[in-house]
Amino acid sequence: MSFNWDDYLFLAQELATHPSNFPNQEARLRSAISRAYYSAFCKARDFLRDDRRCADYDDVIRDLPFLANKALGRAQDIVSTLDKI
Repeated sequence: MSFNWDDYLFLAQELATHPSNFPNQEARLRSAISRAYYSAFCKARDFLRDDRRCADYDDVIRDLPFLANKALGRAQDIVSTLDKI
């Protein structure tokens, strides 16, 4: 079963924006921050993972230059997006 990291981000938003009966607001907000960052990290990791797994474990890789350029392009897209934030 694959976990949907968007749901984790939604949970972070809920924790941050909807006061609850939880007595410690600081703990609730710290938890929201942690979940938001971890959701973003996992989405980026999953985006890059499939090609990396192939490069790390397969003895023979067809069209390795194409795979390398694809990985570099994807990584650059993520870095560029983060630079704009």
